[in-house]
Parts: sequence; structure tokens; C-alpha cells
Amino acid sequence: MALGLPIRGAISVGTALLDKERGIFIGTPLVEAVELEKGSDWIGMALGASWKSEALKILVPPDRVFLHQAPSKAGTASLFSELVLDWPRVWRETRNASAIDCLTALCRPDLKDDVRAKYTSAIQFYEHSGANENWFLPPGWTIDRPPFHRSGS
Repeated sequence: MALGLPIRGAISVGTALLDKERGIFIGTPLVEAVELEKGSDWIGMALGASWKSEALKILVPPDRVFLHQAPSKAGTASLFSELVLDWPRVWRETRNASAIDCLTALCRPDLKDDVRAKYTSAIQFYEHSGANENWFLPPGWTIDRPPFHRSGS
């Protein structure tokens, strides 16, 4: 976004055939990621339903994802894990300026209403992330890299 390129995407996991030399790229996670990305209706990165796999049991650092019902198009709910990358946290950790200023600048008045809504959703998610950045910690705990610690101790 800082470069003027708002990104929407999806991340899936699983078994796939990726043969760059022969140009062969097939597999369920690729299909899931493509369909979820097409069905996303916001600026952000969603994790596909494949992340909920009992067989794969992929550990996700809780401070890098967020439980969030990202705006999506009808018929795509089954593709979504309800986890999104917490890009606002990374933005806050690596920049002094607010992403809201950047999103507002990118949301030009000449954009169609449906496109403007994606920027509005991104601003709302940025604010929600900031207000709930320790959602995964027990009450009274804060994150202090490293380690986690109880407030006041």
C-alpha cells in the first residue's frame, strides 16, 4: 500500500504440483486460493479453509493472524478459515505513519462505490486491529518481544 498498490489475496495450504520448468501448477490449494481471492471484497489477505485441516495441523503465530469476518462475495464462505493476516500490526511495527492516511489517499473520489467500499473496509480493519491487538493473550497480559508478560510485573 505504501507503494500505491493495495493488495488483496488468499493463502492456502496442501499438496500441489508446482513444476516451473514444464509450466505445470495444479492442486486443491491453488484452486482454493484463486477462488477465495476472487471472492474477497476487501484489501487484505485471507487464509483459506485448508488452514483448518486436522491432518495438516499447521501452527500459525497468533500475533500474525486475526479472527475476522472479511468482506466477501456471496457463495465464498466455505473457502474461508475466518483467519486473515494482521497486516495492520506489521504496518504499525514497521512504520510511524498511519495506514489510514495511505488508504485515504488511495481512495480517490473518482473510484466506483464498490471499490471505495474496499478501502473503507480496510480502514475499519486497521482500526479494529489496533483496538484488539492482544486478542490472543489472557486478560491482563501484554506482548513484549520477547517474552509475553503480565502487565505490572
